Amino acid sequence: MNRPPPTSPARRHFMGIIAAGAGRLSTIVIASSLLAVTKTKHADAMGLFPRDDPNGPSPHCFARGTLIRTTDGEAPVEDLAIGTMVMTTNGARPIKWVGRQVMQRNESASWHPSVVPVRVSRFAIDDQTPQRDLHLSQEHCLLIDGVLIPVKYLVNGHSIAFDDDASMSETIEYFCVELETHEAVFAEGTAAETFRHWGGRLAWDNLDDYQDLYGTEHEVTPAFAPIYRYTGGRAEARGLLRLAASRFVDVRDPIQVAYDRIAARAMAMAA
Repeated sequence: MNRPPPTSPARRHFMGIIAAGAGRLSTIVIASSLLAVTKTKHADAMGLFPRDDPNGPSPHCFARGTLIRTTDGEAPVEDLAIGTMVMTTNGARPIKWVGRQVMQRNESASWHPSVVPVRVSRFAIDDQTPQRDLHLSQEHCLLIDGVLIPVKYLVNGHSIAFDDDASMSETIEYFCVELETHEAVFAEGTAAETFRHWGGRLAWDNLDDYQDLYGTEHEVTPAFAPIYRYTGGRAEARGLLRLAASRFVDVRDPIQVAYDRIAARAMAMAA
């Protein structure tokens, strides 16, 4: 059995809430009731993280200027084209399409919170990645420990944070890279998913051109790796309970494991 992880500030805060509300005994009861989780092969089997949600979030995109690794070196995402060979975790693959969307706001208005991109700082994940700051939409998944995690769940306010510069801009521009299959390309050296049809409406500015080539009907694209995300308040509450219980035995889910490691790295780098 794995040793319980060091107590993080988030875990100490939540444990304080639990203790104040019900006392130490109730916390131990909660921990005991969650021990069976360690026997579950996939956390999504509990209904916490569906691997494939056809009613899921909007397409996942890179911000303008993001460097994508190709067979000829790195190139800005906006310069990629149909047929460009990009490097994936499964080798070189040709691009099927590059979707783009430009969003604008009035000077007197604010961006909807879900629109602002996330900035993953250089070396936030490990000693090599990202090679430069990476900017991408909140629901865009990174490939970490063999699973796909939306970057918004990794925001710690330091090494991974919402992009303040973009939030002040009047324009936000996103690009989606689609291959024939769902893959992970290397964006600023970081493994990040490509576009995947998920059953929702596309809002690309160049959608008409896409439909001229590929039509208007598309099946949901199978994900190449498990996708972990919280769906609704109950799942988030269960995640917090797992976080609290990990004071006694490590039953954290993959999102929490990745978050704790990256947040601890951020604190160590800032020290």
